[in-house]
Amino acid sequence: MKQPTPLKTASKGLAGALAIASGSSAYGAIVSANLPTDIFPASFPTGSTTTVSWDVNGDGINDFNFSFRQPESTTGIDWQANIYAFANSAVLGYVGPYFPYAGRFTAGQPIAAGGGNTFQPGVAAGTQIIIASIYAGTTYGQFQPPNSTGFIGFQFTVGANTFNGYIQLKTSRSFGIDFISAFYNNTPGGAITAGQVPEPGTLALLAFGAVGVAGAIAKRRKALAS
Repeated sequence: MKQPTPLKTASKGLAGALAIASGSSAYGAIVSANLPTDIFPASFPTGSTTTVSWDVNGDGINDFNFSFRQPESTTGIDWQANIYAFANSAVLGYVGPYFPYAGRFTAGQPIAAGGGNTFQPGVAAGTQIIIASIYAGTTYGQFQPPNSTGFIGFQFTVGANTFNGYIQLKTSRSFGIDFISAFYNNTPGGAITAGQVPEPGTLALLAFGAVGVAGAIAKRRKALAS
């Protein structure tokens, strides 16, 4: 029977440790999502709109867009922050005046339908879901001062699997959209609460294990080279 070499064994151990630490789909976990680029309002020209794309899990597929426009007085819109859900995604929110709106969640709340919020499905061209705005002097959306900061729940799909997550952001007329953090559960259908992050102890153990295995690989390579 062929025995594995220490180098191969160490390499496999490192791969396993790194897979756990990075939230590999082989291990269900709360993992960090990529963050969109912050949007800063443009003063000129009037009516300008800034849009950024968001690929949640870095697979090269755009899951959402965010847009911010200010000022746009010619249409009655003073400012507006939006999220667009595409066919592979949905935003947890409610149907309000004229448009669906993103629900504002606080830390500890489950990212799940309830309390008037349901997952607003996206379409291929992108479903416009308002985060906050002022139109004709009236405020719309739940992300209004003093509650400009909060969590938005979302879903995205990869193949036949659906994943739940949240993004924390702050928005206002004066500074646009500031993206603070984003996490999702990489177990298909797995639950997550607003503000939930990986357990610090688990991350520390995984990092320690990965460093230890990497050290073993380096020692083995040095021994083989001498």
